[in-house]
Amino acid sequence: MVIARGARRDRAVCSSRVRLPSPPEPRLSYPVWRQDLLRFLDAFGLDTVALGGWSLGGAVALDVVVNHPERLSHLIRELMEKGATPEQIVAETFEFTKRAFSPFSLEHNPAAIEALRQEHLRNNPRNYLEMLEANEHRPAIGDRLGEIRCPTLIVVGEHDARTPVAMSEDLNKAIPTSFLKIVPNCGHFYSYEQPERVCEVMTTFLEAFGAGRTERVGAR
Repeated sequence: MVIARGARRDRAVCSSRVRLPSPPEPRLSYPVWRQDLLRFLDAFGLDTVALGGWSLGGAVALDVVVNHPERLSHLIRELMEKGATPEQIVAETFEFTKRAFSPFSLEHNPAAIEALRQEHLRNNPRNYLEMLEANEHRPAIGDRLGEIRCPTLIVVGEHDARTPVAMSEDLNKAIPTSFLKIVPNCGHFYSYEQPERVCEVMTTFLEAFGAGRTERVGAR
């Protein structure tokens, strides 16, 4: 998610889950994702933006901010076999995926679970495999987190088993300008489980740190 600094609130999201055709080369990797984002910003004439990323996207966002800090005003991190069809991949993996939802969502929000399953069915199997391989070679940026100077919001679900609260607390300690918000009744899939609450948290953060009216951030 890319938010142009100073944009009107109802037109702030410039890119959300944008699906672009994947070229045959190069294979997916963190440098490729980083350069894709920079080309996107340049194409829209966006010199400085607020950048948000969830799960793998959060790792990509961190990679961008440590390598191109001048492009970010704010940062929000919301912590198979070749030839398989999307249906086969989902059939083999989705029970594992479901366990990353919070107990509250598993009991009360089956629509969110089905929405994620349908999105997985739309995945390109080749891209899915390349993503897994790229994630095995993610850049080692832990020693550079202290270089981040833009206001940073770290969002984590209280029941997130994939990127648990303890991991987010470590990030909060490592990034000098960061704030941590723990979302109740939420697992790993924030935008599916608690979309309104997460949007409220992000909007409050951006308004408090120069992207709108000034107010105090309620961060934990």
